[in-house]
Amino acid sequence: RRIGILGALDHSICSAWRISVPIVVLEVALETLLEAGQRPGGPVHEVLVFPAIRRDVAMLLDEGITHQQVLSVVDKVRPAELETIALFDIFSGKGIEAGRKSLAYAFTYRSAERTLTDEEANRLHDEIKSALRKDLDAEIRDH
Repeated sequence: RRIGILGALDHSICSAWRISVPIVVLEVALETLLEAGQRPGGPVHEVLVFPAIRRDVAMLLDEGITHQQVLSVVDKVRPAELETIALFDIFSGKGIEAGRKSLAYAFTYRSAERTLTDEEANRLHDEIKSALRKDLDAEIRDH
């Protein structure tokens, strides 16, 4: 649904008003915008000020294991500091034995109270890797 229009003022209008910088104008149908804001959404979280730490894991799994199964295992042991999980690579073929695939994930850890140390992030990450090994028979690929 269209809720407004946005555009830059024509140069001739800016010149007539002796304005030397570009001016952008926005017109919004406020009622429509407010209605859209009333839709139920996800949870609202405070913006965290402490830095995040990213840890990646690549693992070999049976070809039938799904992304959802990986997420389910992680959810069982999910620490409060685990902010996001992102699948960034799927590979099978040359170099991977038949019936297996490689999945690679990026895990982002962050504390709401303080800066995590590398040791703390490593410990949290090791717990997740351990659960993946145990529940999915994942072979963690350490490079």
